[in-house]
Amino acid sequence: MSVRQRKIESQIRRVASMVMLRDLEDPRITGIVSVTKVEITPDLREAKIYVSILSSAPEATVFQGLVHAQAFVQREVAKALSMRVVPHLSFVLDHSLKKQAEIDRLLAESKGIADD
Repeated sequence: MSVRQRKIESQIRRVASMVMLRDLEDPRITGIVSVTKVEITPDLREAKIYVSILSSAPEATVFQGLVHAQAFVQREVAKALSMRVVPHLSFVLDHSLKKQAEIDRLLAESKGIADD
């Protein structure tokens, strides 16, 4: 991966995170939506934004709200990046934080059993 790709990924991650935190007003988007990583294709035409959702609302509902807001996020990223052609953004659910929390919970339970 080139240095330019990494820089663009970092910029997209920063801008998309801020937009999701401050600017999205869709009532379906509740709880905490975190951008875990961004992957951009070598030709810089496509970028996948991996998001983790921690919400009391159904994950599918929150994700639908994000997909609906994709064009808005795309415009905000385009404003922030100084590129002629901005990558097309798409969202991908990332379950790694939930899996990590489950592993931590199981480890804590097993430690509690082992301490007895």
